[in-house]
Amino acid sequence: MSQANYDTIKDMIYKDSVSSALDKMLAFEKALTDDETSDLFINIIHKYWIDDKSNKAMEAINMLMKRKIDIDTYSEALLYKGRLYMDSEDYGSAIKEFNKAACKTKNDNLLARIYYDMSRCYYMIPKRNVSIKFAYKSIEHHKKHEETNDQDICDNIETIIHNYLLMKKLKSAKLIYDEWVGKNASKANFLSNMHGYFGDYYFEAGIWDTALSYYKLAYDMCDTTRQSTRGKYLLFMGDCYSKVGQVEKALEAYKNSLQLLQEDKDDELFQYAYERIHKNRPK
Repeated sequence: MSQANYDTIKDMIYKDSVSSALDKMLAFEKALTDDETSDLFINIIHKYWIDDKSNKAMEAINMLMKRKIDIDTYSEALLYKGRLYMDSEDYGSAIKEFNKAACKTKNDNLLARIYYDMSRCYYMIPKRNVSIKFAYKSIEHHKKHEETNDQDICDNIETIIHNYLLMKKLKSAKLIYDEWVGKNASKANFLSNMHGYFGDYYFEAGIWDTALSYYKLAYDMCDTTRQSTRGKYLLFMGDCYSKVGQVEKALEAYKNSLQLLQEDKDDELFQYAYERIHKNRPK
């Protein structure tokens, strides 16, 4: 098969013609090398996955695994299979697939992705210490991989810090935060998320002023395109103001949060903000 035809099929995948690309690939499969077949299959599976077409993705995975493929392609197929289980909240089945994938490959990029997803599964179960262990394993393999970007490591650091805070291990969370915040000072959304987690910790502990300070930082650093997230932080700021008796500031924060959440009127946060406004209005 010519390079031009190979490129044409790959272009079809990312122009929302995934099924057509799969049909064309199957029709010309005998002219493809094993590596070309594997590459196209993985791209097709990935596109189905990001488009939330889980049944189509699983069908493509099963088709791929019946073919002659190398160990890394087999592991990547298992990775996506695990992600499909993860998306359906079947974390036990997801972990089984991730474990099988990790046992098959020595590829640092793959192992970093597998261990990150395992960390997220254990986070959801929740098994905090196990989640932290796999987040560190993911970071270890990211550091070995030449094409790793800082965001991949930041995602794992977020998981570690949030787990520690949910375990009420503030000192451990702060140690990790202090180690990584300077290295990622330009990652505004990373820092925003971190401050949000610390705000949640202090709010639950009843330390309203400190929680408010963290929520303000989280809001200020949050990208303006993340409207619902910024609305959430304003909502939590309103709760802090309400707790310390600053009713007018609480109302202002709630009203501003409604403006950012108005596109999600059925959303639980929108309903909560609406109720808090009515509860805090002067009688």
